[in-house]
Amino acid sequence: MAIGKEMGDFALKITSVTYGETSDQVNVHGPATGFGTVQGTLTFRGEAGAKHGKCGFRGRSYLDNGESLDVTADGTWETVGKHKWHLRLLNVTSDGRTIYEDSEVELATLSYNGKLYEC
Repeated sequence: MAIGKEMGDFALKITSVTYGETSDQVNVHGPATGFGTVQGTLTFRGEAGAKHGKCGFRGRSYLDNGESLDVTADGTWETVGKHKWHLRLLNVTSDGRTIYEDSEVELATLSYNGKLYEC
């Protein structure tokens, strides 16, 4: 997939983690360029001990103008370091935009940071 022009970045904090038998959920909160404050849940799927798998995101961005947008994303994750994962997601917003995301989750800093690109 060709990546379009970079349109911003985000720096979200992990607020909680829920572990399940076939998936783990990570709740996040923080600012994203052009999207105000974002709250949502990342879901990581894979067998116990897996080094890669599928992932998704469901959330809402609270825009600076008082409106909000829902965001749904699907993609993949892979281990890239000690308690660090690289994510590639295709986001779809409730206003019809499709946005590619290249990001990382790191437990040591409780962070979910990445860049957003036009599709």
